[in-house]
Amino acid sequence: MLDDKGSIREGCASGLEWAQCRAFGRQYELRAGDEVLGTLSWMKTFGTAALAFCAEGQWIFERPGFFARKVEVRDAGTGTQVALFQPNWRGDGLLKLVDGRTFQWVHTSFWGTQWLFVGAAGEPLLHFRSRSRRFKMTASVGIAPSALPAKELSLLTMLGWYLMVLRSRDISAAAAASAAS
Repeated sequence: MLDDKGSIREGCASGLEWAQCRAFGRQYELRAGDEVLGTLSWMKTFGTAALAFCAEGQWIFERPGFFARKVEVRDAGTGTQVALFQPNWRGDGLLKLVDGRTFQWVHTSFWGTQWLFVGAAGEPLLHFRSRSRRFKMTASVGIAPSALPAKELSLLTMLGWYLMVLRSRDISAAAAASAAS
C-alpha cells in the first residue's frame, strides 16, 4: 500500500514520472526517483474504468457508455462524483469540480505528446510530457510551485495521466480498425 508513502507535492523536488509497470500492461506508477507515490490501474481488460490511488486520495475515472467522450471522476470510497471532464473533438477539454472550480486540459505539442492543466486565471499548473520506452508509456510531470492544494494537485496529476493513456488507447484502437478495413 501507499498509505505510508510521501505526497505528490513532496515528490516534486526530485522530479515526477509516470511509468507503465509492464509492456502492454494496464498498470502505471507515479514515481519520484525510486519512491512510488501513486498508482493507476485499469479495473477491467476491456473498459475505461481505472482506479487512481495516492496518499491524498483514491478516485475512479471512467468514460461511461460506448460513445461517451466525457470522463466521470468519483471518490473511490463513496462513489460520489467529484468532477466531470468534458473534452472537445481535439482531446482538449474542461474539468469541472463539484464546487464549481474549473481547469482547462490542453495539448501543447503538435503530436499530442505534451499536455497541460491550466487554472481558471490562465496560469499553467501541471505539464505532462510523454514518451515511449521499450514498448512502455512514460511521462514526466512538471508542477508549478504554487499550483494547488495537495488534494487537487494529486487529483489533476492522476487524471492527466489517465487522459493521456486513454487517448493513446483510442488512437491505437482507431488505427487497428482502420487497418482491418
